[in-house]
Amino acid sequence: MKKILFILLFGLFATLGYSQCASDSMKVKCFGFKTYTSQPQTLSDSMMYVAINWSDAGGVLNLPAVNANKGREYFIELIHATGSVVITPNGSDKIGDSSTITLATKDSYIHIKSNNAKWIVLSDSRTSGSVGATEYIQDIVQKILPITFSVDSSKITTNLKVSLDPYVGYSFTIDTIAVILGQMTGSPSVTFKLWYGADFSAAGTAVITSPSECTSYSTTTLITSFNNAVIPKGSNFWITITAVGTLPSNMTIKIIRH
Repeated sequence: MKKILFILLFGLFATLGYSQCASDSMKVKCFGFKTYTSQPQTLSDSMMYVAINWSDAGGVLNLPAVNANKGREYFIELIHATGSVVITPNGSDKIGDSSTITLATKDSYIHIKSNNAKWIVLSDSRTSGSVGATEYIQDIVQKILPITFSVDSSKITTNLKVSLDPYVGYSFTIDTIAVILGQMTGSPSVTFKLWYGADFSAAGTAVITSPSECTSYSTTTLITSFNNAVIPKGSNFWITITAVGTLPSNMTIKIIRH
């Protein structure tokens, strides 16, 4: 069942264009999938999820140089029933404070990320309990798909607070907010602020501290500069309408994130 889910999810990545590397801050992030059946092997930029399916005990998986791969992430899982893998950093690099990491139990995994100085451990089934790669890849899918909300004209009123009502069970960073206005008559004008917080009734944190005005039916308004772009796990979203000129039929907000 897990294999089938992997095939479907990575087929989705390819459909969305995530089979290739995309810019991610100072380093690219790739959504590649690789299974190894023989060892030793050395990881490259062309993969993110790595399945180890060799029968050898103590097979070696080499990591690339940490200082050449800032931001690079790998999710490494042992899927063979009898094999094991020794994850070995380049030269004097470390994984956390360790020179090597060994996965010796089927379905054990480690998720690591380069901070340019060492590989930091984001999750480790040996210490945190195995949730498996299925949940990890589901999380990737959720993060690469935009969050979309629609607000109808009855809720677009000055000084109104409108809950967009998703509960976000993971943290992410906003890249772009796209706003699309539905046409009625005249030239639209809606000014709003987007907020997040653990509770809709609380004050919340503004994603952008200055309100954003949207004035076009024919083109999408793209917002790419933010005061608070990192959204913590457990957040809800809402907007406050600060000014309305000509009322659009509806307003659709898409949050594109990673």
